[in-house]
Amino acid sequence: MRLFRAFCGVALLVAPLSAQAQKSGDSGAIGFGLMGGGTFPVGDYDKVAKTGFHAGGFVDFGRRVGPFGLRADVLYHGFGDRNLVTSGSSSTQVTISNKYSLVTGTLNAVLGIPLQGSPVRPYLTGGIGAYYVKNSPKCAVSCGALLNYGQESSTKFGFNGGGGIEFGMGGTGIFLESRFHHVINGTPKFSCFGQSGCNRAALQIVPLSVGVRIQM
Repeated sequence: MRLFRAFCGVALLVAPLSAQAQKSGDSGAIGFGLMGGGTFPVGDYDKVAKTGFHAGGFVDFGRRVGPFGLRADVLYHGFGDRNLVTSGSSSTQVTISNKYSLVTGTLNAVLGIPLQGSPVRPYLTGGIGAYYVKNSPKCAVSCGALLNYGQESSTKFGFNGGGGIEFGMGGTGIFLESRFHHVINGTPKFSCFGQSGCNRAALQIVPLSVGVRIQM
């Protein structure tokens, strides 16, 4: 629900800009596209999540009109199972594994660096967003009291920054991009899996993306 409200706010911000562009006769102001690639956990998050993938889409405004633009994107990030806690004797050993997933929605400023007459367009980007975090601990064998490690889902907020390179001078371009995301209090520590708000650490990821952008 919070993620939905955040994107309603994004729509309210972008709509007046789009209307203004249409009145002034600007062309190429609006773009949309798809992107995907690998997602690499870093910091404390690297201790609880494996390298994963991401995929999603975006809409942006103004990247071909001037050096500054605005982009809103929604991405899904999936991560593989990772063994976290092993306890007990060799005959009664218990292993807890965990699987994370994220749905990220961010609103970002974009600063293009035009190179006159070149099909290459470097850019910098950064912004804020809402991050729906879900972790699903599970036990491979009979765990008894350790089954108290329950599934957890929550919406956190954070920020991101990075850059990329877009190739293409026509209505369609491809791009390569890397960003660093810092989600506030997004990662449960080993001592309190399944307990919301307990000794939480920052969730940090670095997605490396390839995408296609279509200019309207």
